[in-house]
Amino acid sequence: MKNRILQLEEFIISIPNKIRELCIDLIKQCYTVIGKLKDLSQTNYNLGIFHIDKGNINDAKMRFRFTIKLNPEIALSHYHLARCHIFDLEFDKAKQ
Repeated sequence: MKNRILQLEEFIISIPNKIRELCIDLIKQCYTVIGKLKDLSQTNYNLGIFHIDKGNINDAKMRFRFTIKLNPEIALSHYHLARCHIFDLEFDKAKQ
């Protein structure tokens, strides 16, 4: 019983260090995610172009819609999404 109490006391004393280590790990993971999110819109744009070249129009539309949601300033995403709608003979959607 005495050993168990000593182990519990050691654990309680080490909690601030464990919380600090947990916070440091969490911050590192956040930086990793932020780094990956920066490239996400460009990656999806490139995948959209790839799918157009392969004739996978529905996949290309999905990629361009996602790119537009992430970064609406990329004008070529809007252009290529309109192209996809034209390929599918959806002229009203292409005008939008």
